[in-house]
Amino acid sequence: MPPAERETETSTPRNVVVVCLDTVRADFFSQYAKRLQRLADVSFTQCRVVSSWTVPSHASMFTGKLPSEHGVHTHNRRFDSIPREETFLADLDHATFGVSANAFVSSTYGFDSWVDELSEIEPKHRYPEATSLNEVGKETDATGVKKYTEYLQQAVKHDHPVLSLKNTAFGYLHAMTKTGPISKQVDDGGSAVVRTAKQHIDSIDEPYFGFCNLMDAHTPLHPCKWFDSSLNDVPDSWTSSQYDVWELMDESERHDEYWHLREQVYGATIEYLDRILAEFVHDVLDSGGRETTIVVTADHGENHGTEADDFLANHKSSLSEGLLHVPLLLINPPEGYDKEEDGYVSQLDFGDLVVGLANGETPDVFRDRFPAELVGMSAGPEPPENREYWDRMIRCVYDGTKKTVWDSLGTRTEYELDPDRLSWQKRVETGEGTPEVEPDFFDTPVAEAKATAAADKNDGTKIDSATESRLEELGYL
Repeated sequence: MPPAERETETSTPRNVVVVCLDTVRADFFSQYAKRLQRLADVSFTQCRVVSSWTVPSHASMFTGKLPSEHGVHTHNRRFDSIPREETFLADLDHATFGVSANAFVSSTYGFDSWVDELSEIEPKHRYPEATSLNEVGKETDATGVKKYTEYLQQAVKHDHPVLSLKNTAFGYLHAMTKTGPISKQVDDGGSAVVRTAKQHIDSIDEPYFGFCNLMDAHTPLHPCKWFDSSLNDVPDSWTSSQYDVWELMDESERHDEYWHLREQVYGATIEYLDRILAEFVHDVLDSGGRETTIVVTADHGENHGTEADDFLANHKSSLSEGLLHVPLLLINPPEGYDKEEDGYVSQLDFGDLVVGLANGETPDVFRDRFPAELVGMSAGPEPPENREYWDRMIRCVYDGTKKTVWDSLGTRTEYELDPDRLSWQKRVETGEGTPEVEPDFFDTPVAEAKATAAADKNDGTKIDSATESRLEELGYL
């Protein structure tokens, strides 16, 4: 459909809620998120993120720029280094809120500077309006019995004493059951995110924009009592954290049984998110009042050690299709898009999409050619060897069914893509040198950009003990 026919302006602004399914790749979403796909009025089947891990990907979603342009990446993880005026939020005349279960998408890293209100969720603090043992830990050096005594004193004096005690009860359940011998008794925050988002929505009378990040599909993965019954051959005590990322990429064929079980738990996690989000969608759309559009996407996917993933694990040092190809659905948008849109969409244009939807429009966000970029190896433990390789800068350009990838060490690889095979790529040629397309999309050559980014390192973020514990649990420390 020509772009001119997509404009359907209305005088009444729409609410927009973005649901970001952290670490969910397109092929698994297609297989396991059937409810959301049935609810979707539009599915963009060829959506690609701009970078392959949380921090730079979120910054690119909100700014429409590459990591080397907006400056938020491995060497600088602070969102508040980008003024809110340089995000698409500056083009919205809406109240804004965020609900995040991601330790990086938090006030610790300045994400709260972009929204009017930010509620932070984690397994040990599921009711952000209440206090918790984590909150007390930020304010006291006490340990052991004295720390618990101080917490109980604060909890009973808090405006929400019951919820404060629930925070600790759920946190205890999470800590005691996340690695067996029984299945997890609580999820990793997904249910708390949707509950808190609905509370924000119910409290706002004016047009609003909401952003939700759900972390359940991120490692560590474990069986959970709330998952469906398809995990019969996965032991309750199974955990993805039995190997670290570097072990998984060392002789990956030794881990076939691990990947078989992990993919089942990953799929069951997505099915669970699909279930709770479908209910959330119905609740939001049934609440009446102003029209609301819900956008479902992801900030990146996950590598599962397959040939198409270049035998890599998780989201380290890669621009594979397993990482870059993500879902993008619209529920209750303005009319103008087809039910299934199979043209390429880059999250470089995510802001244009959201602002357009908020104004009752369906903007043309399709590109034939577009780039993606990774600056450094992402957060996490240091590799046991060959750090220069894992910390290299990687770029790629999509052009139809061809994808060209190159890095700051001088390696260039060509991949073949198939629109009918989600999250798939096939290596067809490897060589040396920078491709001729680099100046078409990047202002600075890759090696020079890598050196500049490393020199501008910003590691002054003060991490409290609760955030440190959560980042360690997620494999980032």
